[in-house]
Amino acid sequence: CGYPPFIKDVIDEAEEHGIRWQQHNIKIVFAAETFSENFRDYIVRKAGIKNVYTDTMNIYGSAELGTMAEETPVSILIRRIMAQNNAAYKNIFTNARQFPTLVQFNPLFTNFESIEGNILCTGYNDLPLIRYAIGDRGSIIEFKEMVHVLKRNDIDIKYEANKVGIKNNAELPFVYIYERADLSTKLYGAIIYP
Repeated sequence: CGYPPFIKDVIDEAEEHGIRWQQHNIKIVFAAETFSENFRDYIVRKAGIKNVYTDTMNIYGSAELGTMAEETPVSILIRRIMAQNNAAYKNIFTNARQFPTLVQFNPLFTNFESIEGNILCTGYNDLPLIRYAIGDRGSIIEFKEMVHVLKRNDIDIKYEANKVGIKNNAELPFVYIYERADLSTKLYGAIIYP
């Protein structure tokens, strides 16, 4: 579990120390940053991961609320489809300036809103946060709306999920995040401002 560039470094450099990832049944949880599906494919291949949908996951979290949302097998599938389907990508990720993180959330624990592209979250921690501006840009998509938009683009997500062996147990809403509102970026966990 960790920051994606760090995980890549560990996987790449482990071979020099005699670690053969293919001998282990590892699963990976990424945190803190979006990445491309090419990056995920690289990690899956290099680490000998068996199932890209169930053995990898990216989480969306913050210091204020901890883990707020996470990739699910169906959100990974949708994201991978979007990487190959430009029309559907534009219909779903309407404002994204870069390939976004797509995660699902349970609104009973943490709820998200998008006001003019700014993500607001409400959740409980030591101090409850109500409509807290997390500093990220993105949007919210209800599950049924996601299915509808995909269908308009000739994508039957239930068929696609069955094809790759995914069973969807929860029809939770999605949040996608594509950049920081202040245009900062992260490099190995350090926030760099323009």
